Amino acid sequence: MDYRLLDLPARRGFRMAEVAPACCEQVVLEAYRHIQRSLELGRIRQVISHPSNKVYAALDNHGEWAGMIWLCEGEGSYGRPVGFIYLIAVKAEFRRKGLGRWLMEMADRWAGEQGYHAIELNVDGPNSPARHLYQTHGFQEVRVRMRKSVGL
Repeated sequence: MDYRLLDLPARRGFRMAEVAPACCEQVVLEAYRHIQRSLELGRIRQVISHPSNKVYAALDNHGEWAGMIWLCEGEGSYGRPVGFIYLIAVKAEFRRKGLGRWLMEMADRWAGEQGYHAIELNVDGPNSPARHLYQTHGFQEVRVRMRKSVGL
């Protein structure tokens, strides 16, 4: 995997790196498999090819990603472009070590560098740990989507 280490102090033995553009798809696909979420390969490739695409990875002491965040420009809730978090994932064995918070800080930094006025993301309703992380990082709900199954 091709990473560029960032000039940031290590945290709890982890280093932050930017994933090389040629390797972004591989890291994103691994993350989707790791968190066992379905993926739409065509949509992933479309977003990854966008010039604003950025993937950061928190690397363990073996140089493998322990957590990652995938960022790109998105259309905000109010029609203005925003920084958008397409995916944040921390491998189970590395959770509760501050990596999610650190990755969220990277999103803030990236969005500021890009000149976005806000960052948005989607979160699954029952994902309480993620919702807690986002809320403690200052995110607020701006819309709620609900669904009801009907028998056929």
